[in-house]
Amino acid sequence: MRHLGPCTLLSLVLLPTLACDRLKGGDESAAKESGDAPAPAEPAAPSDAAPAIKADDKAAAPVVPAPTPAPVVAAPTLVCPDGGAAKGAAPPAGHEQWCERTVAGVTERHGRWTRWFDGTDRVWQEQEFRNGKRDGRATVWLEDGKKSEEGSYAADEKDGRWTTFAADGTRATEGDYRAGRKQGRWSEYWPSGKLRTQTEYRDDLEDGAWSSFDDAGRELAKGTFVAGKKHGEFLTFDTTGKELSRETWVDGVRQAAPAAETGFTCTAPLVRAGTPPPSGTEAWCQSADGKREGAYRKWHDAQGLHVALQGEYVVGKKQGTWEEFYASSAPKESVQWRDDKREGAFSAWWKNGQKRVEGEYWGNHRQGVWRWWYDDGQRKLEGEYKRGDKQGEWESFYADGEREYKEQYKDDKRDGKAEYWDEDGKPKAVGQWKDDLKQGAWRFFEGGRLSEDVIFKDDVPIGRPPRRPIKFRKPDTND
Repeated sequence: MRHLGPCTLLSLVLLPTLACDRLKGGDESAAKESGDAPAPAEPAAPSDAAPAIKADDKAAAPVVPAPTPAPVVAAPTLVCPDGGAAKGAAPPAGHEQWCERTVAGVTERHGRWTRWFDGTDRVWQEQEFRNGKRDGRATVWLEDGKKSEEGSYAADEKDGRWTTFAADGTRATEGDYRAGRKQGRWSEYWPSGKLRTQTEYRDDLEDGAWSSFDDAGRELAKGTFVAGKKHGEFLTFDTTGKELSRETWVDGVRQAAPAAETGFTCTAPLVRAGTPPPSGTEAWCQSADGKREGAYRKWHDAQGLHVALQGEYVVGKKQGTWEEFYASSAPKESVQWRDDKREGAFSAWWKNGQKRVEGEYWGNHRQGVWRWWYDDGQRKLEGEYKRGDKQGEWESFYADGEREYKEQYKDDKRDGKAEYWDEDGKPKAVGQWKDDLKQGAWRFFEGGRLSEDVIFKDDVPIGRPPRRPIKFRKPDTND
């Protein structure tokens, strides 16, 4: 009779995976007991060294392998450090589990926190906490098991190298944080793995060289930023490297309006269409079959002194940078297009030249971190999009800079812990959202002091409603 090993025998009982893992011992078992991330080992991370902006390097940027999917096996027993206790429950009993301890009468998270997608055994988020603050490795997965982002926290702030991934699993962005702020060189990548943009940051603001490339590695635009504002010359190029435009910016304000063409012309075999000044306010070039091709320009009036909108068409579709201007010639909006879809950086400004909003589009959907400002330059709103939906943490600020609220989002709905403050910075409310509905215990404050606790179910208070109703407004995310 063939001898059956211990794992073979255990495979016949109810918990084969757990039994075999414990009999195997070694590094695999030790890793599970230590609380390390449940995901299998990944390929070596990309080098921390920032890629040079030389032409040869741009074209040769490596394709990064897709990250390992999130685990689908049942989570091991949660072991909590420093006398902490495991709270919550892993699937199928629950969808959130964490370590918690009480110090000097204050309950705080301390150790690993894991959240699964509701009704599944797919891990959504995993995070280490220390003394009630995020501290250590953090990983987020998409529901299909592909990794969404990963990095580290220190004292509740992002710190160190962070990487985000596109829906197909390829690397999307990468760069370093220090105390919650972007520092140094940040890179964005095309799905092919080639460099898309490269930007220098200082204290979370663009500061230094910026370049943009197509997915063949050719540089299409470059310029410099100082303290988050365009400053100096910005140039754009066609795919052969020929210069298309040159602009001068000072402290975020464009110094010269685009020259109005009193005789708008097109290069043969293209022909002019529309009516430019002084008889009209719009003109473009088109091919013999009537498709728009090449330059497009619209003016504010027939005098032709101030351009309102300009861009390029290729085979009837918008391509490259399109710019809109106020009647004063100050920039109003700039967006990248690819095959008639918004694809790339987006920026908009107030009439006084202050930046109003910035972000990025992928496939006509908002993607990545978006930021909004008041017209005096004070930050107003910040949050992240994935495929057009708000995801993760969103923060809003009053005009004087005080934080207004901090909310968690999942698939464009408020989902998770939320905190709200008065204009003087004192707490106003704290509670949990689920699918955009208030759920569970909510605490309300007046003058910074706790005034009442209210239990909600599906946005309806159980028992007496709050004495001071609060209107929880959603972020104003208009372009």
